[in-house]
Amino acid sequence: MARFEEKEIVRWESGQAKRISDDIVVESSLDLVVNDRALVTLMCSPEDQRALSVGYLRSEGLIEGREDLNEINYEPEEQLVEMRIKTDSVDLETYLAGKRALTSGCGNARAVVEKLGDLEIEETEAGFFPEIPRLTELMKELQIRAELFKKTGGSHTAALAGPGGIDYLAEDIGRHNAVDKVIGKSVIDGRDPKELVLLTSGRLSSEMVSKAIRSSISKVASRSAPTSLAVRMGRITGLAMVGFVRGGRLSIYSGEKRFKELDSD
Repeated sequence: MARFEEKEIVRWESGQAKRISDDIVVESSLDLVVNDRALVTLMCSPEDQRALSVGYLRSEGLIEGREDLNEINYEPEEQLVEMRIKTDSVDLETYLAGKRALTSGCGNARAVVEKLGDLEIEETEAGFFPEIPRLTELMKELQIRAELFKKTGGSHTAALAGPGGIDYLAEDIGRHNAVDKVIGKSVIDGRDPKELVLLTSGRLSSEMVSKAIRSSISKVASRSAPTSLAVRMGRITGLAMVGFVRGGRLSIYSGEKRFKELDSD
Protein backbone atom coordinates (compact mmCIF):
# COMPACT_ATOMS: atom_id res chain seq x y z
CA MET A 1 0.00 0.00 0.00
CA ALA A 2 1.28 3.46 -0.90
CA ARG A 3 2.42 5.89 1.79
CA PHE A 4 0.73 8.83 0.06
CA GLU A 5 -1.84 9.54 -2.64
CA GLU A 6 -1.99 12.32 -5.23
CA LYS A 7 -5.21 14.35 -5.04
CA GLU A 8 -6.47 17.41 -6.87
CA ILE A 9 -7.05 20.32 -4.51
CA VAL A 10 -7.74 24.03 -4.69
CA ARG A 11 -4.98 26.25 -3.35
CA TRP A 12 -5.60 29.88 -2.42
CA GLU A 13 -2.50 32.02 -2.68
CA SER A 14 -1.89 35.74 -3.19
CA GLY A 15 -5.61 36.38 -3.65
CA GLN A 16 -6.05 33.76 -6.36
CA ALA A 17 -7.41 30.23 -6.51
CA LYS A 18 -5.86 27.50 -8.64
CA ARG A 19 -6.27 23.76 -8.99
CA ILE A 20 -3.14 21.73 -8.28
CA SER A 21 -2.12 18.16 -7.49
CA ASP A 22 -1.07 17.58 -3.90
CA ASP A 23 0.42 14.58 -2.07
CA ILE A 24 -1.82 13.44 0.81
CA VAL A 25 -0.56 11.07 3.51
CA VAL A 26 -2.41 7.72 3.59
CA GLU A 27 -4.33 6.70 6.71
CA SER A 28 -5.03 3.00 7.21
CA SER A 29 -6.31 0.73 9.98
CA LEU A 30 -4.49 -2.22 11.50
CA ASP A 31 -6.27 -4.86 13.58
CA LEU A 32 -4.08 -6.48 16.24
CA VAL A 33 -5.13 -9.90 17.56
CA VAL A 34 -3.15 -11.39 20.45
CA ASN A 35 -3.62 -14.97 21.62
CA ASP A 36 -6.90 -15.11 19.67
CA ARG A 37 -8.23 -11.96 21.37
CA ALA A 38 -8.96 -8.77 19.44
CA LEU A 39 -6.68 -6.33 21.24
CA VAL A 40 -6.90 -3.02 19.40
CA THR A 41 -7.46 -1.34 16.03
CA LEU A 42 -4.72 1.18 15.29
CA MET A 43 -5.20 4.03 12.81
CA CYS A 44 -1.78 4.35 11.23
CA SER A 45 0.39 4.68 8.15
CA PRO A 46 0.49 1.42 6.13
CA GLU A 47 4.11 0.39 6.68
CA ASP A 48 6.24 -1.31 9.35
CA GLN A 49 3.12 -3.07 10.62
CA ARG A 50 4.94 -5.92 12.34
CA ALA A 51 7.21 -3.46 14.13
CA LEU A 52 4.22 -1.32 15.12
CA SER A 53 2.48 -4.36 16.62
CA VAL A 54 5.53 -5.50 18.59
CA GLY A 55 6.27 -1.97 19.76
CA TYR A 56 2.69 -1.48 20.89
CA LEU A 57 2.85 -4.62 23.03
CA ARG A 58 6.21 -3.59 24.49
CA SER A 59 5.18 -0.04 25.32
CA GLU A 60 1.92 -1.29 26.84
CA GLY A 61 3.86 -3.67 29.10
CA LEU A 62 2.43 -6.85 27.55
CA ILE A 63 5.86 -8.19 26.60
CA GLU A 64 9.33 -7.61 28.01
CA GLY A 65 11.39 -8.52 24.97
CA ARG A 66 11.83 -10.69 21.92
CA GLU A 67 11.78 -13.85 24.04
CA ASP A 68 8.09 -13.24 24.83
CA LEU A 69 7.10 -13.39 21.13
CA ASN A 70 6.03 -16.84 19.98
CA GLU A 71 4.50 -16.00 16.60
CA ILE A 72 3.78 -13.00 14.35
CA ASN A 73 1.60 -13.29 11.23
CA TYR A 74 0.82 -10.25 9.07
CA GLU A 75 -1.95 -10.29 6.45
CA PRO A 76 -1.38 -7.21 4.24
CA GLU A 77 -4.67 -7.46 2.31
CA GLU A 78 -6.69 -7.61 5.54
CA GLN A 79 -4.40 -5.22 7.43
CA LEU A 80 -4.33 -7.75 10.28
CA VAL A 81 -1.53 -8.85 12.59
CA GLU A 82 -2.06 -12.01 14.62
CA MET A 83 0.41 -12.67 17.42
CA ARG A 84 0.98 -15.26 20.07
CA ILE A 85 2.85 -14.20 23.18
CA LYS A 86 3.88 -15.79 26.45
CA THR A 87 1.26 -15.12 29.10
CA ASP A 88 3.08 -16.12 32.30
CA SER A 89 2.84 -12.59 33.70
CA VAL A 90 0.15 -11.07 31.45
CA ASP A 91 -3.59 -11.02 32.10
CA LEU A 92 -5.12 -9.96 28.79
CA GLU A 93 -8.62 -9.81 30.25
CA THR A 94 -7.54 -7.32 32.90
CA TYR A 95 -5.64 -5.31 30.31
CA LEU A 96 -8.58 -5.17 27.93
CA ALA A 97 -10.92 -4.09 30.72
CA GLY A 98 -8.52 -1.32 31.70
CA LYS A 99 -8.09 -0.06 28.14
CA ARG A 100 -11.85 0.35 27.74
CA ALA A 101 -11.71 2.87 30.59
CA LEU A 102 -9.17 5.06 28.75
CA THR A 103 -9.67 7.40 25.84
CA SER A 104 -7.82 6.51 22.66
CA GLY A 105 -4.72 8.47 21.63
CA CYS A 106 -4.12 10.92 24.45
CA GLY A 107 -4.78 8.77 27.50
CA ASN A 108 -6.42 9.51 30.82
CA ALA A 109 -4.51 11.76 33.22
CA ARG A 110 -6.00 10.31 36.41
CA ALA A 111 -5.14 6.74 35.39
CA VAL A 112 -1.60 7.73 34.45
CA VAL A 113 -1.02 9.52 37.76
CA GLU A 114 -2.30 6.53 39.71
CA LYS A 115 0.25 4.32 37.95
CA LEU A 116 3.25 6.61 38.41
CA GLY A 117 4.53 4.47 41.25
CA ASP A 118 4.75 1.48 38.89
CA LEU A 119 6.86 3.34 36.33
CA GLU A 120 10.53 3.60 37.01
CA ILE A 121 13.78 3.44 35.11
CA GLU A 122 17.19 2.41 36.28
CA GLU A 123 19.31 5.45 37.04
CA THR A 124 22.67 4.39 35.71
CA GLU A 125 25.55 5.88 33.79
CA ALA A 126 25.85 2.71 31.74
CA GLY A 127 24.92 2.72 28.09
CA PHE A 128 24.84 5.45 25.49
CA PHE A 129 24.16 9.01 26.62
CA PRO A 130 24.84 11.67 23.99
CA GLU A 131 26.32 15.03 24.91
CA ILE A 132 24.19 18.07 24.07
CA PRO A 133 25.91 18.94 20.72
CA ARG A 134 25.50 15.32 19.59
CA LEU A 135 21.83 15.35 20.59
CA THR A 136 21.19 18.37 18.37
CA GLU A 137 22.98 16.63 15.49
CA LEU A 138 20.81 13.54 15.89
CA MET A 139 17.64 15.63 15.82
CA LYS A 140 18.84 17.32 12.64
CA GLU A 141 19.43 13.88 11.10
CA LEU A 142 15.87 12.91 12.10
CA GLN A 143 14.52 15.92 10.18
CA ILE A 144 16.64 15.21 7.11
CA ARG A 145 15.44 11.60 6.93
CA ALA A 146 11.74 12.44 7.42
CA GLU A 147 10.88 11.80 3.76
CA LEU A 148 7.13 11.22 4.23
CA PHE A 149 6.78 14.47 6.17
CA LYS A 150 8.71 16.39 3.52
CA LYS A 151 6.44 14.90 0.85
CA THR A 152 3.08 15.41 2.61
CA GLY A 153 3.53 17.50 5.78
CA GLY A 154 1.13 15.04 7.42
CA SER A 155 3.27 12.64 9.43
CA HIS A 156 5.34 12.36 12.59
CA THR A 157 8.84 10.88 12.81
CA ALA A 158 10.51 8.88 15.57
CA ALA A 159 13.93 7.29 15.85
CA LEU A 160 16.15 5.32 18.20
CA ALA A 161 19.81 6.30 18.07
CA GLY A 162 22.96 4.70 19.40
CA PRO A 163 26.64 5.67 19.39
CA GLY A 164 26.83 5.32 15.60
CA GLY A 165 23.82 7.48 14.85
CA ILE A 166 20.20 6.66 14.11
CA ASP A 167 19.64 2.90 14.08
CA TYR A 168 15.86 2.81 13.67
CA LEU A 169 13.53 5.37 12.08
CA ALA A 170 9.81 5.33 11.35
CA GLU A 171 7.15 7.74 10.15
CA ASP A 172 3.44 7.58 10.80
CA ILE A 173 0.33 9.74 10.89
CA GLY A 174 0.36 9.21 14.67
CA ARG A 175 3.25 10.23 16.92
CA HIS A 176 2.43 7.31 19.24
CA ASN A 177 2.55 4.88 16.32
CA ALA A 178 5.90 6.20 15.11
CA VAL A 179 7.37 5.63 18.57
CA ASP A 180 5.88 2.13 18.80
CA LYS A 181 7.34 1.28 15.38
CA VAL A 182 10.93 2.09 16.34
CA ILE A 183 10.53 0.37 19.71
CA GLY A 184 9.20 -2.68 17.90
CA LYS A 185 12.13 -2.74 15.48
CA SER A 186 14.59 -2.66 18.38
CA VAL A 187 12.74 -5.43 20.24
CA ILE A 188 12.72 -7.65 17.15
CA ASP A 189 16.49 -7.12 16.86
CA GLY A 190 16.98 -7.84 20.57
CA ARG A 191 18.63 -4.49 21.29
CA ASP A 192 19.37 -3.31 24.81
CA PRO A 193 17.26 -0.16 25.40
CA LYS A 194 20.06 1.34 27.52
CA GLU A 195 22.07 1.66 24.29
CA LEU A 196 19.45 3.90 22.71
CA VAL A 197 17.98 7.39 22.95
CA LEU A 198 14.44 8.04 21.70
CA LEU A 199 13.98 10.97 19.31
CA THR A 200 10.58 12.27 18.24
CA SER A 201 9.11 15.14 16.28
CA GLY A 202 5.92 15.08 18.35
CA ARG A 203 4.74 16.54 21.63
CA LEU A 204 5.87 14.67 24.75
CA SER A 205 2.60 13.79 26.44
CA SER A 206 2.21 11.48 29.43
CA GLU A 207 1.44 8.57 27.10
CA MET A 208 4.55 9.17 25.01
CA VAL A 209 6.74 9.32 28.12
CA SER A 210 5.17 6.21 29.64
CA LYS A 211 5.89 4.29 26.42
CA ALA A 212 9.58 5.09 26.84
CA ILE A 213 9.63 4.24 30.54
CA ARG A 214 7.77 0.94 30.09
CA SER A 215 10.24 0.05 27.33
CA SER A 216 13.23 0.77 29.65
CA ILE A 217 14.35 3.71 27.53
CA SER A 218 15.86 6.33 29.83
CA LYS A 219 16.60 9.15 27.38
CA VAL A 220 13.98 11.03 25.33
CA ALA A 221 14.34 14.10 23.11
CA SER A 222 11.75 15.98 21.08
CA ARG A 223 11.58 18.94 18.72
CA SER A 224 8.34 19.87 20.45
CA ALA A 225 7.14 20.59 24.00
CA PRO A 226 6.28 18.30 26.92
CA THR A 227 3.09 18.46 28.96
CA SER A 228 3.07 19.14 32.70
CA LEU A 229 2.19 15.52 33.50
CA ALA A 230 4.98 14.24 31.28
CA VAL A 231 7.48 16.45 33.14
CA ARG A 232 6.14 15.18 36.46
CA MET A 233 6.56 11.58 35.30
CA GLY A 234 10.08 12.29 34.08
CA ARG A 235 11.13 13.76 37.42
CA ILE A 236 9.58 10.95 39.46
CA THR A 237 11.14 8.16 37.40
CA GLY A 238 14.52 9.72 36.61
CA LEU A 239 13.93 9.94 32.87
CA ALA A 240 16.26 12.31 31.01
CA MET A 241 13.78 14.39 29.00
CA VAL A 242 14.65 17.13 26.53
CA GLY A 243 12.31 19.28 24.45
CA PHE A 244 12.52 22.03 21.81
CA VAL A 245 15.68 20.55 20.29
CA ARG A 246 16.05 23.04 17.45
CA GLY A 247 19.24 24.41 15.98
CA GLY A 248 21.76 24.91 18.76
CA ARG A 249 19.32 25.06 21.65
CA LEU A 250 17.20 22.72 23.74
CA SER A 251 15.33 22.64 27.05
CA ILE A 252 16.01 20.01 29.73
CA TYR A 253 12.94 19.15 31.81
CA SER A 254 14.16 16.20 33.89
CA GLY A 255 17.30 14.15 34.46
CA GLU A 256 19.60 17.17 34.17
CA LYS A 257 22.21 15.53 36.45
CA ARG A 258 22.92 13.03 33.69
CA PHE A 259 24.22 15.68 31.30
CA LYS A 260 27.99 16.12 31.54
CA GLU A 261 27.69 19.76 30.54
CA LEU A 262 25.66 20.45 33.69
CA ASP A 263 27.81 18.40 36.08
CA SER A 264 29.00 20.82 38.76
CA ASP A 265 31.09 18.31 40.70
